[in-house]
Amino acid sequence: MKADKEASLQKHIRIAEVVPHLKAKKSVVALDILSFYIDGSIHQWERTEQDQRDANEASALSHVYESRGDPEGQQQSKNRFGAITRRIIVDLHLYSICADKVSAMMKIIIAREDSFELERFWEEWKPTFERVRNLRRLFEHPHLYLQKAGDEAVFGVHFYESKFVLGSKSFDLEDIGPEKMIGFFDGLLSILKTLPVRGQPVHSTDRSEGT
Repeated sequence: MKADKEASLQKHIRIAEVVPHLKAKKSVVALDILSFYIDGSIHQWERTEQDQRDANEASALSHVYESRGDPEGQQQSKNRFGAITRRIIVDLHLYSICADKVSAMMKIIIAREDSFELERFWEEWKPTFERVRNLRRLFEHPHLYLQKAGDEAVFGVHFYESKFVLGSKSFDLEDIGPEKMIGFFDGLLSILKTLPVRGQPVHSTDRSEGT
């Protein structure tokens, strides 16, 4: 708990350091909201990881009860596994919403700050957030994969190695996971700190030409 509070404090300090570099008040608010959804995405991903551990435990117990010839215990474990799987769907959906909100706030900052460096930074990260948006679309529009899945369609997710599958779509966790969100946020703050401090003239020597 103490470590979480320290990390939160350090993040707020870092945000406060870049605020003077933002020209528009709306950018400051958008950055605050963006930070909120970064935290939300990490929290949801941690819940998903716990869900996976709980699901693995339920699956293992199901096999143990089966080997003992205990159908009642086996069925209870299977039911628990099914419930956890549905919880994973909810937590991953909320993760995709949080990450997509980060993208939306970033677009507001870019529109208000008129910075080539920010635009170039965003171009590098857009593919990552587009993958997250595709994940959100699948959660919110299940008919899109049900129409293509035929009679074998199932409502659920499963994991293998560093990927998980929703419907017939496979997603690489390393491409959309919290490490990406943290890397994006760190990079964003670094870029913002390089922008001119609010109120300072940009290229003052250039502006003096012809006066």
